[in-house]
Amino acid sequence: MIYLWAGEGWKGFEITAAETTAELEKRGITIGAGTSIGAGTSIGNGATIGDRASIGVEAHIGNGTSTGSRTSIGAGTSIGNGTSIGVRTTIGDRASIGDRACIGNGASIGVEAHIGVRTTIGSRTSIGVEAHIGNGATIGSRTSIGNGATIGNRTSIGNGTSIGEASVGDTSAARPFSIRTGCGVTSNVDLPDLRRSITTKGAQARPFQRKPKTGLNGCIWIVQNRVSARYRKI
Repeated sequence: MIYLWAGEGWKGFEITAAETTAELEKRGITIGAGTSIGAGTSIGNGATIGDRASIGVEAHIGNGTSTGSRTSIGAGTSIGNGTSIGVRTTIGDRASIGDRACIGNGASIGVEAHIGVRTTIGSRTSIGVEAHIGNGATIGSRTSIGNGATIGNRTSIGNGTSIGEASVGDTSAARPFSIRTGCGVTSNVDLPDLRRSITTKGAQARPFQRKPKTGLNGCIWIVQNRVSARYRKI
């Protein structure tokens, strides 16, 4: 059974029931071919789940959130509204991801890790077990954040950085960098005042069923399996 929002609360539907397809369409929810969804999972209106994805039991997918193909989301994990998750991404059990976050292709989020609101995680980046990434943080591609590490709000960590079980305070930066997350984002960090420019240019997903939407943090909400994007030069 999965749970869909029914105006005044969540209502359970059997995933195999004929009426469930109509209920999904009515709520603008798209579930890709070959995707498995665990019992007790709740899915918000307008959510898109890619092909051959796996969602564990009693997980929560927020309104307008999208996940790429072959992504795995663990049991009891909660993902906020308007979040974009790339392809082949793994999110451990009981993790939490805030609203309007952007998680890149091939990223790994550990068990009980926390990703804050409007936080960007680069492609192929690993976030350890019980790590805490603050609101508005930007973590570069191919970066490793250790188990139990704490990264403060609005903090910037560059590409290829490795951080163990450490604490990095708010509004810090390892160095200026630009990242490509696979969410259709180029993020440029200016070290002196930590200004961010998160932009998309010519980004498009193929094949489209509808015009892509751009979130407040510049993320393209993935509506199909692959994203092809051109990035401006920094």
